[in-house]
Parts: sequence; C-alpha cells; structure tokens
Amino acid sequence: MDNNGEKSFSANQLFYTLAVIILLVGGFFVRMIDLTDPPLDFHATRQLRSAVVARRIYLQMDPSADPEHAAYATDPALYDYVTRREPPITEGLVALIYLLIGKEVLWVSRIVTALFWCGGGVGIYLLVKRLASRGAGLVSLAFYLFVPFGVIASRSFQPEALMVAGMVWSLVCFMNWFDNRSWRDAIIAGVVTGLTILVKPNPVFMLLPAYALILLFSDGIGKVVKSGKVWLIAGLSAVFPLVFYKFISPGASEFLANFWLDIRTIIPTSRYALGWGGIITDVIPFAVLIAAFVSTLLYPKTGRLLTIGLWVGYLILGIFVPHHIYTHNYYSIVLVPITAIALGQVAEIVACSAADKKALLKVGLVAVGIIAIAYASWNVYKDLKERNYRGEPAGWKLVGDAIPADQKVIALTHNYGTNLAYYGYRMVPLWPYVGDLNLEQIRSGSAFDDFDAYFDKLTGPYDLFLVTHFGELNAQPQLMAKLSEYSVYAEGDGYILYDLSALRDSE
Repeated sequence: MDNNGEKSFSANQLFYTLAVIILLVGGFFVRMIDLTDPPLDFHATRQLRSAVVARRIYLQMDPSADPEHAAYATDPALYDYVTRREPPITEGLVALIYLLIGKEVLWVSRIVTALFWCGGGVGIYLLVKRLASRGAGLVSLAFYLFVPFGVIASRSFQPEALMVAGMVWSLVCFMNWFDNRSWRDAIIAGVVTGLTILVKPNPVFMLLPAYALILLFSDGIGKVVKSGKVWLIAGLSAVFPLVFYKFISPGASEFLANFWLDIRTIIPTSRYALGWGGIITDVIPFAVLIAAFVSTLLYPKTGRLLTIGLWVGYLILGIFVPHHIYTHNYYSIVLVPITAIALGQVAEIVACSAADKKALLKVGLVAVGIIAIAYASWNVYKDLKERNYRGEPAGWKLVGDAIPADQKVIALTHNYGTNLAYYGYRMVPLWPYVGDLNLEQIRSGSAFDDFDAYFDKLTGPYDLFLVTHFGELNAQPQLMAKLSEYSVYAEGDGYILYDLSALRDSE
C-alpha cells in the first residue's frame, strides 16, 4: 500500500530510492551534453546578459584582474547596457565559482543551472508522492527531467532554472504547512515563496491561485481571512521581492509601464493567440498536454485544486506579459513543472492497475519508460550536436577590434549587442530589429512613413554604422537601400562598417 492507501507499483522502498537517484543523475548528465559550447544555442541575448553580469561580479572580487579588462567589465554603463533586471543570484554564484577556480569559465553556468533544475526535481517527486503516490512521483519526475524543451531551457544561463526549482519547493513547503498548520512551517512556506518570487516574479502568478484555491475551498473565506498564519505566509512572500523591486532596483520592473498598453494593443491580434499556442505545443507535446488536463480533473480534491490553480495562473501570466508570452518561449518554462505535477493522477492510475499484475508486465512498463527517456535524450543530443558555436567568440573579438576606438558607432548586430559586448568588449547603440519596429507600430500606430527622417534621427550622433546581422538587414529593405548610399569604411568576415560621416561632411 502507498501513502494514500492505494496499491503500490512496488512494495520495495529501495526501488523508489534507486529510481529517484538514477533519474536525477541521468537528468543532470543529459544537460551536460556539449557542455563547453558557447551559450548561443538558446536565447543567446538573455544568456550573454547573465554572462556579462557574472563577469562584472567576478572582476569586482578579483584583485589580480587586468585593470583595463576589469575597467570595461565593471563599467556601470555596461551593466545598464545589458539592462538591470532580477537580482543577480545565479550570476553571483557563478562568479564565486570563477573566483574559486581562478578564471572565468562560462560553461560552469550550465552545471549550476542544471543542479538547480535537478534540485527542483526532488521537490516534484515529493509533491506528487504526497498528492498521489511514489510510483506517480517517479513518472512526474521523469517527465520533468527529460522533456526536451526542459532539458535545453534548464541548462541556459538565466534565472529560470532557480525560479522553477523555487516554485516547486514553494508548493512543497506550502503543502507541508497545509497538512500540519504549524507556525514553523508557515514561516518556511512564506520565506521560500518570497525568495522564489525574488529570483523572478513570474511564479507569483501560479502560486497565488494555487494557494488561494486550496485554502478557500478547504477552510472557507472567513477562516482564511482570520488566520494569522495565512497572513504570515502572505507577508513573508511579499517582503523580499517588494524590497528589491521597489527600493533596491526599481528599474527592474519598468516593463510594467507598457502593461495596459500591451493588453489593449497586443492581445486582440491574431499573432498573440497563434504565437502563444505554438509556443505551448513546442514546450509540451500536445498529447501530453491533453493527458495532463485529464489527470488534473481526476485528482482528489487537494491535488485538483492545486493543479487547476497552476493552470489558471499560467493563463494569467500570459495576459500580464502578452508580448513576452508569444515571443519568448522561456516564459512558458513553468509549463514543465505544472504538467509534471498534473500528470501525477494518470500516472497513479496506471501504477495502481499494474500493482497486482505479474512482474513481467511491470518490467515491460519500466522498459517503456526507459525507451521514452532514451528517445527524448537522443533528440536533445542531436539538437545540441547539430549546432557548433565554438568559433563565435574569436569572430566577435575580431569585430570588436575592427571598430575604431575614436569613432562613434551604431549597429544592427546580433542578440541586441550582447555578443559584441561580451566577446568583443565593445558597447554599441543599436538600430532596432524588425520585431521591435513592428511592436512599436502596434503600440503607437507609427508606421515610420518618413524613413529618411527616422534614419537621420537615430544615426545623427554617429560616425559609423556596423552591420553584422545581415538577415535583419535583408528584412529592412529601406535601411538596406539607405546604407547603400554610404561608402564602406571597413569590412571583414561577417561584418561591414559604413561611413556615415563621409556623406554627411560632403553635404
């Protein structure tokens, strides 16, 4: 019998312990595939921003650093250039590892984020074990660790891996408090939830509905409102993020300025619904998503309320950040733990139905699971090995060296200038991408009809125009035609510098 009084897939506790360990070890090592390749395989802009911040923290702590190198890397203007966002928790830990090993080794960030994600896997197992059974916990853990999008996204140098792990453990701690209602567990639940929201605010959209539904349908609104422990959890959940995002780094939440504008202008468009839907099915296979919805409805009361709250919270998140939800697939990374938790009840039904079956059938079910994990891991391996970015750092160093130190440059370049900022040691103001121009048009209605005036406004203060992103240049025919009027100052492998000042002086 399992913890819910249901039949167990296996009565041997050692089976579950070994299975959890094997899954966690396997989940970690699949994330180490192509470990040393530069972090340009998944949202390079976001990863290189973290790399810039980690380098900044490291060189601020390293007294032996080259002064010229450190002066650039620790320049506050560079920190502003890559934008100040969430507190640099993951970046700070990576910087400490740099300090311990005595040099900057960017790929250690993959080890850190993979460990964070696997730590969240322990929480997934414990939570689903509590909601369903140990067998169900194994299935949910396997999905969480090996779904291909989760593997790729969770080795990325971003706050997301720690954020997801924190969200899972927030749920675990909240359910621990819900079971015994002690002051000690209320403090733990509040602190863990608050620290999770501090890492990145997105989980608040999932955690708040999940907590609220469980409490309101179990205790009733009157009892909830009068509970000091509920208010303690709420207060502790709010205090850490409030202090940081309101007082320490208020600029980190400046994207909220466009909140109501985006709701009015982006949500009614077809690209919002179609783009978001496409991202959802890229993150979670459609058949698995349907199984997770069915499993949600089959859960007993507490599990059903918790998972419904998580699904509803994800929908609210998508409304709150409409631009990011259909353009940045990592904003949907929370679907991985949500789906893993939701699948628990279907997994429990299968495990219970196999409980009385012969050992050969159980071996067959385990074999099916192993084949599914192997297939998912093989797809990850192929995806990562097909792309090789090892030549990129040297190439960007050459581009950075080609930019004259005494010239002012504006650039149409990759990943919002982060490749050049990190590898080429140059900050350059940016010409907007097509997507940025389209977003501005949606928000303001401006179609930039007077292109010449727009070009002169943006390029007026600069001497040179750098192009490295030729795909973007081809997508902007007006810009391409305009630049063809200028002479080439310099060009090389992967870049062209146009001389803006020459034509301007002749006029």
